Amino acid sequence: MDGHFSFKSDVYSFGVLLLELLSGKKNKGFFHPDHKLNLLGHVSVIMNAHVSEIIKDFENYALTV
Repeated sequence: MDGHFSFKSDVYSFGVLLLELLSGKKNKGFFHPDHKLNLLGHVSVIMNAHVSEIIKDFENYALTV
């Protein structure tokens, strides 16, 4: 790669930085007692659990409009 990064790696790095700033935790230093995931894994679990709720809320809103 000769030291060149792609747009995708820049977006990923920005996302990690944003999560670290918002949570106040470092990605590698994050520990959760229920599982052995890092900060990104933990956020992914939370997001996957709530995505279906968000979709259902959107569908319900779309049906009422």
